Formats: sequence, structure tokens, C-alpha cells
Amino acid sequence: MPSPTQLLKIRVKAFRSTLHNASESSKKNHVTTMLAEEFNRLVTDAGATFPDIKTALPSLIQHNPQFRMMGISGATYLDLEIMAEQVLGLLDAMEPN
Repeated sequence: MPSPTQLLKIRVKAFRSTLHNASESSKKNHVTTMLAEEFNRLVTDAGATFPDIKTALPSLIQHNPQFRMMGISGATYLDLEIMAEQVLGLLDAMEPN
């Protein structure tokens, strides 16, 4: 059975691999609301599982009301890629040596 760290890493690696394969021009687009909410859930779960890193985790993706009506968040895919790398780095640090 995977550990809590491994389960969280599986989730963040799915974001990272998809973003890694995206074109540079598409990374300028805004993240969909659904994807932003899923990433926010991942960040929240990581903070709940590892309270010691909660303050080091990236902020949750905010939703501008105008963007929300269009189904997008205030973050770009490049922003999401950076945040995913931050979460993965923190989870790597939480694994026992």
C-alpha cells in the first residue's frame, strides 16, 4: 500500500507530466476552474497530511468572479507548473531518507 506521501506525489506528478508536455504558448492560457479546484484540493490535502509544511505550500489558486463565469481561474498553466514543482519538492523533503 502506498504511503500518504507517495499518494500525494502520484497526484502532483500527474499535473507535472501533463504540464511538462504542454507547449510554451499554451502555458500562457488560464487554468480551467475544474483543474484549479483539483490542484487546490491537492494543496489542502498535502497541508492536512503534513502540517509542518503547510505554510511553505503555494497559496490556493484564486478565482476572479469574471474569470469564473468563463470557467477559468486567475492562474496560468505556467503558474500551475511552478506550484506543482513546489509541492513536489516539499513532498520529496517529507519522505524518510
